[in-house]
Amino acid sequence: MKTKSEKWISSISVYIVSLTLIFSIFANNTKAQKHTVNTDSIVNNAIDKINQQTTNGEERIVKKQLKIDFRPTVNIETYNIKTEILPAKGNEIIAEITYTAIAEQKSDIKLVQKNIEANLLQKTGSTINIKLDFYKTMNTTISSTKRKTTIKLNDGSKVKLAEFKLKEIKIYVPADLDLNVNTKYSRVNLAFSINGNLNIDGYNCQFKGKAVSNNLQLNGKYSKFEFSRVPKAKLDLYESTFKATEVDQLAVISKYSSLDIKKIKTLKLDGYEDKITSEKADKVSLILKYCDINIAQISSLDLNAYEGSFNCTLLNNAIINSKYLNAEFGKINTLSLAEGYENNFKIQSIDSLSSTNGKHNEFNISVLNSDLYIDGYEEEIEIEKISEQFNRLCFNGKYLDININIPKNIAYKIYGNIQYPDLNLNKNDYNVAIHDKVDSSLKFEYYKNSEKATKEIKIAGYEVDLILNYY
Repeated sequence: MKTKSEKWISSISVYIVSLTLIFSIFANNTKAQKHTVNTDSIVNNAIDKINQQTTNGEERIVKKQLKIDFRPTVNIETYNIKTEILPAKGNEIIAEITYTAIAEQKSDIKLVQKNIEANLLQKTGSTINIKLDFYKTMNTTISSTKRKTTIKLNDGSKVKLAEFKLKEIKIYVPADLDLNVNTKYSRVNLAFSINGNLNIDGYNCQFKGKAVSNNLQLNGKYSKFEFSRVPKAKLDLYESTFKATEVDQLAVISKYSSLDIKKIKTLKLDGYEDKITSEKADKVSLILKYCDINIAQISSLDLNAYEGSFNCTLLNNAIINSKYLNAEFGKINTLSLAEGYENNFKIQSIDSLSSTNGKHNEFNISVLNSDLYIDGYEEEIEIEKISEQFNRLCFNGKYLDININIPKNIAYKIYGNIQYPDLNLNKNDYNVAIHDKVDSSLKFEYYKNSEKATKEIKIAGYEVDLILNYY
């Protein structure tokens, strides 16, 4: 009686002999035959007799074709298969699936082919359904000597295969259609622009498309999506990436995702730990937590942010409500910050800045051109250069640190009422109209270069430190 080791060695020997026999068969054939099951239309289900051959181990193609005289809605469902969506040459829809299978019984492969064909392409009214759900269950077991896949097919039959793999599906559709794609674990290539709506439900997939003429609606998890131009898009993303050349109207709900869109006309986004990159966006409305935003040019911004970063080179108008945000801006026209908390703003150039009810914010401004209003608690304001064209600066609050640099030869008025002031300026440089100091309080009004000056700096508050230098 054989030991377990002897049985295992015997099994391996049989396996090696089988492999040798297979290789010798292929060596004696200069080219493997490709067998195709071709059904010309859904109506007649005609099958080319030549393509019904089912030799084990070879690549097979099942093809179904439907002539149409209407604008279709096409529903596509794919799972773990390379998917090519291609332009049809005429008024037709074609589904062509390639697979490989090995079975001891050739009848098992015939049953597989029959069920794929029966379920691949179906028509209901003007709706075309393309699916790969030709089976109810599929189970694969692997032992030391063999692999076995058991499939329960839709017609109730059961087959056993040594090998089974869906390799690729090619779908040919007209450009004028509405397209719905539900895909998992698949690579999908939409190789042409469509004239209609596109709906995508993707899970762990890669979807590459062209332009969409109408609406794009997308639900993606653990997936990558790429398009050229889309007029209107609605995205729901989770740990996914979305890339496009141009989107006119974009609405997004996302978590842990990345968006890279060159041009956007209108963007509305609710994001959590996202990354957004764009060259230009006209109107932007954002609700963010822990997000990193890089948009080079924005016309109008409405931002509500918690932590994260924000970078913009050219910004026209902005309304911001944020906490713990690190923001870097190039040139800004107007910026209004409401109830900011522990933000850090670095601004190259700004015309007008207003911050109300702020706490623990830091403002570092290279050039201020016109107006500034700061109302806050423990705020730090540093302005490297105030333009000669400035109009009015107003500081109001408690525990303010102010460091500003102003042109030496311009005329302006500086005045206010401060309790516990620390003013680092030379009174001899000014015409002193009022200087009333009572205990810890100071009321003052100074004029620089002219008592008719229209430019002014107003300071009011509690424990305000001011450093004023000239350039």
